[in-house]
Amino acid sequence: MKLSRLKPRARAPRPAPRMSAAATMPELRITELAYEQLRAGLSAGAPERGMALFGFAGDGVVRQVVLDDTAQCTGASYTPDVARLNRLSDEVFTPAGLVLLGFAHSHPGALSRPSGADLEYAAAILAAFPTLPNLHLPIATLFNGFAIHPYVAVRAAQGVRIERAKLTPMREALAPAVPATPQVPPQAPSWRTRLGLPHPAKTQAPWWEAEAFARVRTAYDLGRLAHSCIFVVGVGGAMAGIEDLARCGVGRIVLVDPDRVAEANLATQGVCRSDLDKPKVAVLGRRIRAINPHAEVITRIARLEDIGEEEFARLVGIRDPERPRAVVLLGMTDSFAAQARVNRLSLTHAIPSACAQLYERGLAGEVTFVLPGVSRGCHRCLLEPRYRAYDEGFENAVTSHGSPISSTERINSIVAFLTLAILHHGSGHPRWDGIARELATRNLIQFRMHPDASLGGFGAGTDPMSRFDAVRSWRLRSLDGAGGRPRCPDCGGTGVLRDATAR
Repeated sequence: MKLSRLKPRARAPRPAPRMSAAATMPELRITELAYEQLRAGLSAGAPERGMALFGFAGDGVVRQVVLDDTAQCTGASYTPDVARLNRLSDEVFTPAGLVLLGFAHSHPGALSRPSGADLEYAAAILAAFPTLPNLHLPIATLFNGFAIHPYVAVRAAQGVRIERAKLTPMREALAPAVPATPQVPPQAPSWRTRLGLPHPAKTQAPWWEAEAFARVRTAYDLGRLAHSCIFVVGVGGAMAGIEDLARCGVGRIVLVDPDRVAEANLATQGVCRSDLDKPKVAVLGRRIRAINPHAEVITRIARLEDIGEEEFARLVGIRDPERPRAVVLLGMTDSFAAQARVNRLSLTHAIPSACAQLYERGLAGEVTFVLPGVSRGCHRCLLEPRYRAYDEGFENAVTSHGSPISSTERINSIVAFLTLAILHHGSGHPRWDGIARELATRNLIQFRMHPDASLGGFGAGTDPMSRFDAVRSWRLRSLDGAGGRPRCPDCGGTGVLRDATAR
């Protein structure tokens, strides 16, 4: 779906259109998460700020909103940046099956109705897209507090008219995606009917029981993974590992990364030239859907620091009526600030988390993880000298330069293994349940991929390969204040923020 370039029009001289007296008021149905993003985006700037609304054509629920911060705006007009929105639609929304449903923008003062210019703009868009049944045009006002006034532009016998709509927030719950049964025209009686023979029972099995997962039905608890969620921060180097978890049947995957694919990523990450300049989350999201079209993939082109506590809780579904059976938060970024926020989110919401880092030139790496209620301490407890150095102003000059892709794949495999163990924790699965508990007291994992990597405690070993590909897990004392040790300011040494704040 392409938007046409339209010229901005001043609204002030034009009278507001008359509202239709339709017997049935149309609905603007929007998920609670999308509404919160709409409120945050439109209330953060001056009036005539706009956002595009996207959702599935089948149900018309607004599920994704995009701040149009490069639009042409004046004190009395808003014209979308159609070039940018078209690109986002092609790269992010269309591959996810999402279509444009409308635009929301703010008006100055108490002007809560669409203007005549809004009506003309809506008419031009509907004329350009004959298959679009209507166009949502909610107006936001900031006078005496934020408010959304829902309107919809509908086709009429003579052009387009504006109707007032009803705002209906929707709560999304994690549930297996079952394809809708296609409507087919009546057919002639089958040969079984004509011969009076019974028909075989028609049942629709869950998607994780399909042929695609036939060879791994005993390898995992597929029903549990289908109702589980992973929240991934930093998807560039982690692409292969996250794809592997999609092949395991994880049902909800949230991807957060602000970056686009650059040419330098071709040699270090699982991307191709056709992915250049595309958002990394969009590239990975498209691949996950190609592996398992039933997976719920949520992408955020943003930094983790830009996602609030409430939005995080909604993204992972921990407050849904049918909350995921298991959630794991993965910090796969080289940003220390983001890794520290992963630690805080994990503690605040009592969600298991794992963070991964490669050392200089990929000679070695580390993975730390926290399993609330089982492990002691948190990521800050495990990496206290690093946190203290950053608190004192340390700036890391180490980059990914000189790191071979084999190092990246090695750390991905360790994280994927650990994630599966955590997702199966408490499931009773004969293979996976118990692994996370066994590792919980040794939750700093280091691995060496070159003999020059200086990691104390590894030793030379009798096998030459141990100098190149050795793995050790360490039992470190949590910072609980005992024995004169410092007390962790994040968790108090408990590994759960609620426990720390209650002390």
